[in-house]
Formats: sequence, C-alpha cells, structure tokens
Amino acid sequence: MKQSQHRCLVVTVSILLSGALSPIANAQVTVPNVFENGQVADADEVNENFKALADGINSLPAGAKGEQGEQGVPGAAGADGAPGADGAPGADGAPGDSCTVSECAASATATLTCGDNTSVEVPCVKGYKTVFISSGLYDGNRGGLVGADALCQGLANAAGLDGTYLAWLADNTGSPSTRFSLPQDLPYRQVNGLEVASSYQDLFQCNKNPPQNQCLFNDIQIDEYGNTTVPSRVWSNVDPNTGNAVSTDPAAHCESWGQLFSSTGNMGASGLGPIFTWTENENRTCESNGRLYCFEQ
Repeated sequence: MKQSQHRCLVVTVSILLSGALSPIANAQVTVPNVFENGQVADADEVNENFKALADGINSLPAGAKGEQGEQGVPGAAGADGAPGADGAPGADGAPGDSCTVSECAASATATLTCGDNTSVEVPCVKGYKTVFISSGLYDGNRGGLVGADALCQGLANAAGLDGTYLAWLADNTGSPSTRFSLPQDLPYRQVNGLEVASSYQDLFQCNKNPPQNQCLFNDIQIDEYGNTTVPSRVWSNVDPNTGNAVSTDPAAHCESWGQLFSSTGNMGASGLGPIFTWTENENRTCESNGRLYCFEQ
C-alpha cells in the first residue's frame, strides 16, 4: 500500500542574472508533497510539486532592463526598386490668340494685330530690293558718283523709302559691279511691286545683237513715289551684260560725272522696252537732261 505523507515544503526560488550571477528576484514556493528516502513517489504528487514550482517561477516579476549591446554590423544594401509607371499625359493647353500681320509699308514697318485687337508696329524684313527711276531730270554733272548716290538717297528719303540707295552709274573709278553690295540674291521690284529682275545677276541677261531679247521682267519707269514716268533718257554708262563701265573714256561719263560742258556721257533709255537699251543706248552732251536709276542695297 502506497504511503504518502502530506506535508509541505517551502522552497526559496532564486532567478540569477547569468552575466553577473547575482539574484535579481526571490520567491517562496510551497510544494504540496514531501517524500522520504525509500518511499515510493506517486507521479501525480511529483507533478503537483513541479507545477507548484513552475507557478512560483512564472509569478516572479521581470528583471531590470539590461544595458544596450553594441551596434551590429550594417547589412548589405538592398537592390534598386523597379522603375515606377509613366504618368498620364497632361491635358492640352488652351488655344492661343491668333495674330495677323499687315503688308510692309513704305516706312519698313508692318502692323501686328492679335486676339483682342491689340496692335503694334513691327519692323519689316523685306524679301526683295527696291529700284526706281528718278522723278526729276538732271544734267550730267552730278558731282561724281558720290554726288549721284546722295541724290538717289535724298529722293528715297523724301518718298519715305527705307534702305540705302546707290545710283546706277559707271565711270573710270567704279561701276555697279564694284560698288553695289554683292551678291544680291533677292529680286528687284519697283515701288508699285512690279518685278524687274530675280537677282542682281539676272539684270545682265541681255543680248545686244539681233535677235534682241527681253532681259528685264518689266521696264523701269516707276519713280520713287510710285508714279509712271514718260519715256526718258537715263544717265548710265553701265554695260548691260557685265555691270562694268561701257567705256572708261572720259567722253563716256562726263569726265567722271563732274563736267557739264565740252563732254558727253552714255545714256540708257526707259520706255523702249525691257531690252539692253534700258542701260546702254546713246551718247549725249552733258548739258542734256536725263533721269537716274536708283537701286537699293
């Protein structure tokens, strides 16, 4: 017959801090069963003792927080993330105001008008050069090429034409081929818009020998104000095929366009058609009256 002594044993349980081996908490636990040497232990009673110990240990309060340990070695960097998706397209902008530009005026300006009818004057960039025949008649003493150029510029200024103008004259000191701003690939137009030639080189497509050809689109008969002049002689001495002087002999250019008496000058003719005679036609005394061709540079 199993014999069991129902006696109690009080056990003091200590929890030790492993690093310093010092108790941090104590609790008294009473085990319900005590056994003696040679006594057969009942399993249930032994389990009751273990349970009492476990409950006592579990009831101990948590110990004080230990010191923070050293920081560990940083881990390796992670791989880059995948690119994000493209954003949605933005909305279309509102339409802008429409603008219009008028034709270039004689003052070399045009009117830019936009949306709310706001207008402003803007400078023009012409796609052509202007040429005109002088409204006045002059003798052959023009004060040289410089004086003839000044006359053309004064006529252009008075008529409100923009740009720099030189006279279509040649002597032993210069000619259009040496004095004009070249190359000029822009067309030449008269003040009324009629085209004379598509470029500077196109002025010299004349054939002086039969059959004579049309070497200008239109005869130059429009003056600086846009008026049509009557057929007239025009001081020139410019070769219709080269732009050089027809002759460097003083008798061909009123002695460099500076002599009035006892000399002659070569003249072209307007109104005879757009053939070579526009720039080379005949010699006349320097007291004669003639017009000038003025070319924008």
